[in-house]
Amino acid sequence: MVLITGGFGYLGGRIAEHLLKSGYSVRIGTHRGNVACDESNSSYEIVNLNLFDNKSLEEACHNVSIVIHLAAMNAQSCAKEPKKACQVNTDGTSNLINAAIKENVDSFIYFSTAHVYGSPLEGSITENMRPSPHHPYASSHYLAEDYVINASKNKLINGVILRLSNAIGTPIHKNVNCWMLVSNDLCKQVVTKKIMTIRSNAFLERDFISISEVCKVVENIITSLNLKEGVFNLTSGTSLTLMELANLISKRSSSMLQYTPQIEYVTKKDSLSIHTKNLYISNNKLKKYGVKINKDISFEIDDLLVNCNKWFSK
Repeated sequence: MVLITGGFGYLGGRIAEHLLKSGYSVRIGTHRGNVACDESNSSYEIVNLNLFDNKSLEEACHNVSIVIHLAAMNAQSCAKEPKKACQVNTDGTSNLINAAIKENVDSFIYFSTAHVYGSPLEGSITENMRPSPHHPYASSHYLAEDYVINASKNKLINGVILRLSNAIGTPIHKNVNCWMLVSNDLCKQVVTKKIMTIRSNAFLERDFISISEVCKVVENIITSLNLKEGVFNLTSGTSLTLMELANLISKRSSSMLQYTPQIEYVTKKDSLSIHTKNLYISNNKLKKYGVKINKDISFEIDDLLVNCNKWFSK
């Protein structure tokens, strides 16, 4: 049995769906109270999960062999409430891993963020670099990593930390809270406005990895006999500027939706000339364990565009 916290969220929903199709028994821990069983989630075992209620956590971890911990506050919420971010993302993780240990769970896969390395992300980044988190989202995740690392070092549980870059892909349904993410926002703009507006530095580089690859990596970790603990960058190993991303979305829109949206840059002209150091977030450590990561994101953009057209077109 695999427990996925945040299993109805952006990443969690896709991972739960992937593992279920691969034959795993999936239990979803959610704080949303009673979730009505419909066709999309009737195959899951759904349990109420409160990160600050030990009984709730222990019940959620009972008879579970693997915990995949994704439940966390997003970056925007962390910025607004940094104290709560530490409570939820850091203390909540500590509580969950203690419950998992008590219930004899074998492995704990924790989704952290590549932003623990600093802001903005630039230059060449490996797991050997000393993190320098600035944002409450990054710092709360980095503090949570320590609980996983210490438990794993003490042989209490197998702990794997995945420092994720920018996952790109379609959510399992339109109500998932993911439309503030740049790739999703741009695809939605294509459908609703027929134009993409970029307000950040168009030359800002980001590493985008398809959610399909994230799902495959998680399954690889679950099945691997060797990859049982450690800190790993979960990235595509390449980067795109926001301008390049917008151009790719425009190109895919021409193919999938039969129209080419305009791209509007509202950043001051002076800032468009500012170019940070080329970004490279290495995923070589994962590759050493035989994990193969496809850099292609175009198929995820295609699905995003098609679903946005279905969900948001007027």
